[in-house]
Amino acid sequence: MSVIEVTAKPICTMILDLAQEYSLISENQKIKSDGSDSTLPIVPGIVNQSFALELLLKFFYFAQYPECITYSDFKKAKRVPVRGHTFIDLYDKLKPETKIFLKSEYKKEFSRDLYQDLKSLGNPFMEWRYIYEKETLQHSVYIGQEVINFLGVLAHKKFNEIYPFAQKKME
Repeated sequence: MSVIEVTAKPICTMILDLAQEYSLISENQKIKSDGSDSTLPIVPGIVNQSFALELLLKFFYFAQYPECITYSDFKKAKRVPVRGHTFIDLYDKLKPETKIFLKSEYKKEFSRDLYQDLKSLGNPFMEWRYIYEKETLQHSVYIGQEVINFLGVLAHKKFNEIYPFAQKKME
């Protein structure tokens, strides 16, 4: 039996890396759909896609506090780390200037409202993991992937702005 050990990294680094991995896994899982009427083969893809999107929203939350490099820094600073899976709740926890920036960039890119798209996506991480409890479910995989791609690009730009500070503090 193998033991996996994870060492502390800057929280923004870890979140961004994980979001990217879950997004890639999601894409691979959605491709595996066999074309039949069964949606079951794509359920893991939807769950992983929603987790990637959740992590990207959390990235923007943590990136608002570049002085807190690790999760324990948040605890020491008595900042409440963001929790939960609902996209709208996570978005609402962002500072007003972050929301304004994301919303305006999204509008330029897609001519749609980010808040409304997040709201329309609902809470797929919770809903699709328990698909066997539902009569019917709907999810826009396409909008979900657009939001992930959009937030991913902006997250990498933001990361490049704050990373030199984070790397310096970790040394």
